[in-house]
Amino acid sequence: MVGDIKLAALSDTDDTDVVGTELVTNGTFDTDTSWTKGAGWAIASGVATFSPTNFNSTIQQVVTGLVAGKTYTYSLTVTTTSSTSIRYGGSS
Repeated sequence: MVGDIKLAALSDTDDTDVVGTELVTNGTFDTDTSWTKGAGWAIASGVATFSPTNFNSTIQQVVTGLVAGKTYTYSLTVTTTSSTSIRYGGSS
């Protein structure tokens, strides 16, 4: 019936664009490598922790292999025990 649509979906079975290469080295924090850590940061047992000595301290990694015009995704999990603000992002 026209006007009684419950679901309209469009799907593509080609998943070649879904699977990609991991560009971050040691993104699971298994070891204390590949990350540049500012004051207060530590990596151990799969977790990066921050004990504030300077609230503007960062943990970062230079990622290579990015191509202009392509779309990239990243995800992270943050657990906090205080009301400290958290900023994350990238730069060009």
